[in-house]
Amino acid sequence: MGRFWGLNKNQKILLVGVLIGLVALSSAGLWFFGADIRYARGIAVYEKEGDQWITRYNDEPFNGAFTTVHCVNMGLWEGAFSLVLTFTNAKVSPETPQPYQQVSGTVVKLSYTLQKDEEQDTVVYFTIGENVTSFSIKLELEPAQLFIRSINNDGQTVIDYIWSPQDNAFIPNTIG
Repeated sequence: MGRFWGLNKNQKILLVGVLIGLVALSSAGLWFFGADIRYARGIAVYEKEGDQWITRYNDEPFNGAFTTVHCVNMGLWEGAFSLVLTFTNAKVSPETPQPYQQVSGTVVKLSYTLQKDEEQDTVVYFTIGENVTSFSIKLELEPAQLFIRSINNDGQTVIDYIWSPQDNAFIPNTIG
């Protein structure tokens, strides 16, 4: 009974250590070769012109209040994940094109499956209430599989906007 597969006690310990090391290395290898998701949302200025909101990206005006979510898979494997957009002092607009899951009036979940090097942009429209002096948009990654990496260390991106009376616009205040 002292001999198992013809190995002594020290050889068994060595074999178990090697097997544990191989499992750890294969898991690390899967992590290394997994999907590498990079995501962000555009930073804009939201101007009020009469009763209409104008979104300005790089000084280019567009009708309506919206944010553009950009994501890309820079990894070696397909990546399945969701990006959750949470608005504070603003609400998701029904103008937002499907598909998306509306979790509440202020939260939407955008689901993606991207191949290696594939990227996608999604436009999410929103409304800003009257008498609002600030609002924020938070973007969070929710992996739908193992071995998803993100370049965002804390897994989220938050941008706060403050009303500027001299610009008649909401301008970015903080980026985190």
